[in-house]
Amino acid sequence: FCVYSLTPRCPESFKYLKRLFALVKNFFHPSNNGRWSSHLASFMGHLTACLAARVSTERAATRAGVLTAVYSDNQTKPVPPLEDRLSDDSIRELMDELMPIVHLGLHSKVGYVTVQSSASARDLATILPAVVVQPMLESAFEGLVSASTPHRTSAALKTLATLTPVFLDEDLFPNGVEFLPQALELTLPGIDPNDPEKTEATLRFIAGASARLSSSQTSMDFLDDYTHQLLERIFSFLEALEEPPKKNRGGSSAGYLTLSPFIFLIAIENLFASLPTPVILSATERIAREVSKSSVVNATKFYAILVRVSAGAAATDSEGSTSSALIFLPLLINQILEEEDGTLCLSSLSEKEMVWRIRMLAQACRTCNDLYPYLDKLFRIAILAMKKSERPVYKAGGRLLRGILEGLTAIRIKFSNLPLDSNSVSDFEWWEPTQKDFDKGVEILNNALFFAEGLALGKEIDITEEITGPREVTEVKMERDKLFRALRLLHAIQRAGRWIMAGSTADCFEDMEKKYPVGSDMSGMTKLEAQMILKKPSFAGVGGEYDSPLKNSGISDGMWRRTYTLILKILKTVVEKKPDDGSLIYRCLEPIELANEPFRRSNKGRVTVHAARGYKAAYKPVVAAKRDFNAPGGMGRSMPAFIKKLRLEALHETRVSMCARAGFASDDVFSEILTTLADLSINDFPLVRAESRGAFTRALRVCKLTQRRSGTMRVINALENFCDGAATKSADGDAMQIEKKDGDEKINYEGIIGAADVLRSSSVLPYIVRDWKLFTEMGLALMTGMIAADRQDAASMMSLLFSKFASYYRPIAMDKLALPESSFEIPAAIPEVSTRMLEFTEYNEILFKKMQVKSEDSALNWRIESLVSVMLYIGLMPECPPPTKVIEFFVLGLASELISIRQVSMKAVCQVLVLAPTWPEKEMLAILDIMEKTFTGDGFLRKFVHMMALDQADDGSDGYNDVYSLGCLSLLPMAKNVDGDACWTLVSGYPWPSSWVPRSRDLLAITRVRLFESIYHQFGPKLLPLTKEVVEPLANDKEEVKGVTKENVRIIAAELISGSIRGLRSTDCAEADFAQMASWAQDLLNVFTGPEGIVNGGTMLRLICSSEDSSAGSKVGDILRSRFCSAVNIDTSLPAHLQARQLRYLHATVADLNPKDAKVVPILAEVLPSLNTQASFSHALKHVREEIARSLSLFSQFSNEGALEVYFENVRTVSSRLATFDREQEGEDETGEETKKARSREGETLSRWISIVHWNGDTSVFSRYMSTVLPAMFANLDDSDPERISHARLALSLAAQAKLPVAIVDDVVAVCEKTAASPRWRVRGAVLPFLQVINFTRMFAVDQKVLAKIRSIVLSLTKDDQLEVREAAAHTLVILIRDADVSQLKDILSEMLASVRNSNEIFLQQRRQRRGGVKPPPFDAATVLARHGAVLVLSSFVMSSPYSVPAWMPEVLLALTLCINDPPPISTSVQKLFAEFWRTHRDEWQTHKSAFTEDELEAVSELLISPSYYA
Repeated sequence: FCVYSLTPRCPESFKYLKRLFALVKNFFHPSNNGRWSSHLASFMGHLTACLAARVSTERAATRAGVLTAVYSDNQTKPVPPLEDRLSDDSIRELMDELMPIVHLGLHSKVGYVTVQSSASARDLATILPAVVVQPMLESAFEGLVSASTPHRTSAALKTLATLTPVFLDEDLFPNGVEFLPQALELTLPGIDPNDPEKTEATLRFIAGASARLSSSQTSMDFLDDYTHQLLERIFSFLEALEEPPKKNRGGSSAGYLTLSPFIFLIAIENLFASLPTPVILSATERIAREVSKSSVVNATKFYAILVRVSAGAAATDSEGSTSSALIFLPLLINQILEEEDGTLCLSSLSEKEMVWRIRMLAQACRTCNDLYPYLDKLFRIAILAMKKSERPVYKAGGRLLRGILEGLTAIRIKFSNLPLDSNSVSDFEWWEPTQKDFDKGVEILNNALFFAEGLALGKEIDITEEITGPREVTEVKMERDKLFRALRLLHAIQRAGRWIMAGSTADCFEDMEKKYPVGSDMSGMTKLEAQMILKKPSFAGVGGEYDSPLKNSGISDGMWRRTYTLILKILKTVVEKKPDDGSLIYRCLEPIELANEPFRRSNKGRVTVHAARGYKAAYKPVVAAKRDFNAPGGMGRSMPAFIKKLRLEALHETRVSMCARAGFASDDVFSEILTTLADLSINDFPLVRAESRGAFTRALRVCKLTQRRSGTMRVINALENFCDGAATKSADGDAMQIEKKDGDEKINYEGIIGAADVLRSSSVLPYIVRDWKLFTEMGLALMTGMIAADRQDAASMMSLLFSKFASYYRPIAMDKLALPESSFEIPAAIPEVSTRMLEFTEYNEILFKKMQVKSEDSALNWRIESLVSVMLYIGLMPECPPPTKVIEFFVLGLASELISIRQVSMKAVCQVLVLAPTWPEKEMLAILDIMEKTFTGDGFLRKFVHMMALDQADDGSDGYNDVYSLGCLSLLPMAKNVDGDACWTLVSGYPWPSSWVPRSRDLLAITRVRLFESIYHQFGPKLLPLTKEVVEPLANDKEEVKGVTKENVRIIAAELISGSIRGLRSTDCAEADFAQMASWAQDLLNVFTGPEGIVNGGTMLRLICSSEDSSAGSKVGDILRSRFCSAVNIDTSLPAHLQARQLRYLHATVADLNPKDAKVVPILAEVLPSLNTQASFSHALKHVREEIARSLSLFSQFSNEGALEVYFENVRTVSSRLATFDREQEGEDETGEETKKARSREGETLSRWISIVHWNGDTSVFSRYMSTVLPAMFANLDDSDPERISHARLALSLAAQAKLPVAIVDDVVAVCEKTAASPRWRVRGAVLPFLQVINFTRMFAVDQKVLAKIRSIVLSLTKDDQLEVREAAAHTLVILIRDADVSQLKDILSEMLASVRNSNEIFLQQRRQRRGGVKPPPFDAATVLARHGAVLVLSSFVMSSPYSVPAWMPEVLLALTLCINDPPPISTSVQKLFAEFWRTHRDEWQTHKSAFTEDELEAVSELLISPSYYA
């Protein structure tokens, strides 16, 4: 708003914005931070971003010749007409105001402020780079080289990193390249081992600056020297890294600060991509020498990045003469291998050194293209490492195998320099595997599988053994060490060979690529086609994808089948022979990553996407500044090459994961894996369960629907089987292996936990609730599990499963699962898992049969009934009416002895009444007939109400928690919250409350009121005669409910009365019925007692009076409203609670009326005369006064013209009575004291009234009364009671913040001016904080004359007779001076300086007389007041600039030094001022003192710097 409201046609808009900048500037000072800092920084960041966006758009439109207004649409940005666009002069003025604020924010101690200020500096630099960039760079360079200000180094680094997109852009800042060498050299110390944050800022700068290295005029020698210096600092940094602590369960190391590996990767990649070839080779050789030294285990990840990036940058095509393979591979291979007896074997390095070198070798293999001369030795190292029994060594061997295969078969973007103005992603060069590469990859995979099969057979790896083909693994040998190594080798095989085993591309992708070849017109491409083809990364394929020799050759499927067949054999053998070896079972699960999971399990793609978006946001203002108006395409087309590269890599990761189809062609193996994972997901070992559950649920997301259903049914059946130990048949005919536990022959609690954990997965449960077969099976299994789970952890897991199952519930159809259109082939028909489909009625019958089977254990019986009721409720569907037996069960359940059944029945009955109109007419009438007969049955309504009273008694207590429990699970909260109290069927209709008046903290349950309302709306005429017999005894306290207090009985009676009245239609009732219902409510209101009772009664009245016009509540509400309005009479002889109750009920009957309705006029005319009397306002009872204030605040919102006049007269009466009261004229006798106390109570009532009005928010109506009531509000502060003074201050504070119209502000200021002349000093002092808030909130809305008048009032009070008033006025004046324009303060400043100087001779003369031994005559009081007032005003001027020294300040300080020896309170004020001035200016005194002349500085310094103790 601030930015887009600026227009040259309204100069005031610029003026107001500049004043806003001046106001917030002090809050950006580094010494001034607090809770406001982040909010102000966010405001400034958004403001500069909007300003940059507007200026860029307007300039682009002007360049394009668009001079008229352009309105926005989906493709066009809005632009104002030429006369409303920002001119260069106005932009420069805004820059002059914003730059000092940004400079302050850059040095803030709050990290978020520095980040936002850096972004603001970048935005401003894009607007006027010639003005902004060079000063910012010079300031940053000064911060980097200054040894005296080390705290500025981080700010300077952040500034450089943020300004990089601008100052290195040739179009925006042509001379930026000249600063680049200096910037690069100065930022080298930023690589600080003791400060990872500073190091990260430096790397961010390098990442952006590297894009211009290739085009800069820097010499080869400089680049070579700089690169080597940078590497040396990086090596020192990495050597100093501490070992990270172990990760917690969330996968993070809490409290451990280190460098982000991803930021490090981007910086190194960008640097090497921009260096010339000789420098790259030199740097690569340096890295190779470093990694060949002793290992640096704590920085392995960072050294791996250095090796991988430098190897990729130094690599060329395999035909080239230069290759990074020559740099890294021979060096590392020679260190790892040594010849012994004519045979190459691993050298005698220590384990740590060996692991380090193998891992570095693996990273080099990933990007060294020319691996063929070294493949034999590389593969030999990997296999020899797999022979070692030490886990770190053979794990490193697996990494090396992965690196070899990735270097051969992975597709990646080559390191190359792109032109900075390149707008096409096709300029990137991709490294794609050749036929030879794929063939070699397949050969290596076969060899690795051969050795893995040998380990599984118990044979040790023999590198000299001839590889003849696949081994037949008939029996897996249980040799633990060899199996561990075989599994690690298999893990490496499936991860390394994922490009080969991914399989061929789906036909739909291939068709799209043929339809839109490279270079073709893609303008007609649909969104779906664009998503499928992902044309931006490349048309190059995933292993064997596009025109590949592996296409349709069966190699991919064969490799996948062979790998996972071996994994399955090992896994099954281990489970069968070593079921208690959890560690080995867990390792068996590690290699299992089905389908596209090898590509998706890593989060690298997601990190790349986020990084690309972050960098894109940083460069967006720069791109927008150069972009043509309404240019086609998005901002990404003009982004730097490295950002495009990040985005392309992310899209390529997505493409790879979408294309991977491994295992889809091997249904038998895939299904067997799912079956095995399903069994292991309910294993006894928690880690095994977690790992298998993850693999199983991820596989369910991508498998065929038949496999998904089969796997899900298997786990559902397992859950039910675990509860009784029966090994029943699973969905596919196999028997689940149910292990019986010692000491418990039936229940397998660990299995229950595992099965429940799988079923509550987000990839399983949503599928279950959308398939009727699975839904019914799940419901039955869930019931069995809930009953059987008696152990704490099992009961808790079943509770979680049940809660999630209920929350996922949607009204489901009985049709088969329908899927949206998809390009992938979906089976036309889904075969059923079982031979028949459970119909809806059969499902309900099964549930009823479970409930009819009675046990000798009564607790078990009610548990089953409770669960059946919940499952029946969840199964209610809009398209299928439930059987009449279900309806009868729920209606009778309302009066059940079990609270859980009652709670569920309440929800079910409400839902049935809502769904009934959607059912066929015949079934609907039958259902409603059953419900009506039950409700009107003999004694049912009474029993129903009594049971609801029992529920009310239980709310918030522990009455049922010990009895109604299911194992360790409480059924009561389960039943009450099965779908939440906010279920749409329970709160259907208009929301309540229906007016702006909030609901009181009553005890009525709206859900029960809605239930009664729904019942009486449907069956009201038949129930009305029966209701009288039930309600009247309850309303008159003549009937007791056993086990329920009278108060709770009254609450349920209030819910019944209000719900029945709201539900009944007025057309179904006679006039006598309305009177009878009103008498029910009146009788119940008369027996409510205590504060809670009054609140509950008021809520009941509001529920009745807020009924719809067609409801009986509308008529009954009119009757009750008439009674309470006519009964208003404040009688001081009545007990307090009766009078308070009368007023609360009056408030309740009026609260929901339409404020514009004419019926409110007679109500106000009848009620207000009784409320605004002196006796009412000064009532001795506080509770009564609070209710009077509450009612008056409600009536203030009535906006009918007649109501406004009546209310205004009431305000005038009260204000005139309270404002004219003079305490000094009252006597000190007993009568006078009582009068003062009565006036004090009246003031408290007024304060509460005003506070409630403004606390509720909307003051648009009450604002017209403000100037009338304000004198009385000021007078309230002249009181001796601290509590009442606090109330008065709160009322004034809230009133000052009200949204007052401009005309009202003029009247309010006039009242304040008159009040400032009051004879009572507390009243005069009360004006000051009120005016301060008024000045701040209305600063930009009122005329300058009004603000000048406010300053005039405050200035007059600086000369007040009372010292407290003068000091308060000076404090207020600080804010007024800070917010005012300097030009408006010159006269005041000159006048105050003249006053001090003119009176100085008088005070000097008296001091001379005192020093001469002559007693001087006393000062004239007026002279002292005038001088002290001038000193206070000048002090306010000084304190208005706490962190700067304006041009006028030295003169003011010099004048104040003349008063340091004056008598108190003048000298005291001066001493306080200089102490505060030194506190706020001491940090930057070296800068500030340059604003003083030598004489001024000498005079001021004597007062600022305390004398030395030793002087």
